[in-house]
Amino acid sequence: MLIPGVSGGTVAVYLGIYNKIISSVAEIRENIKKNIFFLLLLLIGAALSVIMLSKPFDYIIERYEFLIRSIIGILFFVLTLIKIFYKNIFDLKRILLVSSGVLFPALLSSIPGNAIHINANNSFLIFIISVFLSIALILPGISYSYCLLLFGLYQKLLKAIYCFDIIFILNISIGTFIGILLFTKIINLIMIDHSDEFECCINGFVLFSSIQILPINYILSL
Repeated sequence: MLIPGVSGGTVAVYLGIYNKIISSVAEIRENIKKNIFFLLLLLIGAALSVIMLSKPFDYIIERYEFLIRSIIGILFFVLTLIKIFYKNIFDLKRILLVSSGVLFPALLSSIPGNAIHINANNSFLIFIISVFLSIALILPGISYSYCLLLFGLYQKLLKAIYCFDIIFILNISIGTFIGILLFTKIINLIMIDHSDEFECCINGFVLFSSIQILPINYILSL
């Protein structure tokens, strides 16, 4: 979360705990103590890393942003390619699945912000959208904040936070929570029945995420 351009889901894939997180949430009732303990450890670890490392990271990134982005971007990109092709680089099915994993977030990111106009005062519609947007918090390489921006909800949510619009915040929060429970179950079933295919698609998502933080993108943005 502290590394610019790298989502928590992407880091989970690199650490090899992505599948464990998904199964722990999807099957939380099957072994409540074990799953809750694992998720709590994960949350505590994430919170401690933010508290302890936010200031040093802010200092380093402020002074050496290009260097840090270059190192992280190239490292993640190379590691992702190795992870994708360590089995068989000439496997056409694997290449197509990875390509589809790259293509989906690439197409999503090409859509301009506020492209989808909705009635922000329609609480039920906001709730339904929140349920579906929760998948951006589950899949690596997809920005949840950008998805909110597509529907014109990003600024609305920021305004709701600093204006203490509890109803709007609860509406989005409950919808997101329900969506996470729903989609983790679906993804968990896919992982069980089509583990190799799902892994290829996820690697595509991660590859797109790593491409986004390559130094060439930073140079072009200047």
